[in-house]
Amino acid sequence: MTDLLNSFLEAAEDKNRTLSVDSLLTEEERIEWETLVKAFDSIDIMNVGKDLKKITSMFQLNRWQQMAVLAYVKILELMMKRAKDAGALDLMQDMKPSKTDIDYSGSMFG
Repeated sequence: MTDLLNSFLEAAEDKNRTLSVDSLLTEEERIEWETLVKAFDSIDIMNVGKDLKKITSMFQLNRWQQMAVLAYVKILELMMKRAKDAGALDLMQDMKPSKTDIDYSGSMFG
C-alpha cells in the first residue's frame, strides 16, 4: 500500500500546495512519525551502538518502529560502504585533519 507515499509525491509536485506530512497523517501517526524522526536524528554514524542503547532507553518503540530503526542503521551502513567504494572517505580525510582514522570494514550491524 503506497497511498501515503503517492499523496506525499502529489503534494510535492503541486506548486499551489504546501508540502506537509502533517496533513497526510492522523494525530497518532504523526506522533509515531515524529518519534522515528527523533530516534533517527539521535543516531551518530560514528557511534551507532551507543546511540541504539540511548534510543532504547529514551523511546518506547513498538516492533515496526524498531524494524524501521534497524532499516535506517542498514542504510547508514550501505552509505558508508558506497562512500568508501567511491573514495569519498579518502577525500574527506584529505580535506581536514582527523583525530582518528576511519577504518570501515563494511558492516555495522547486519
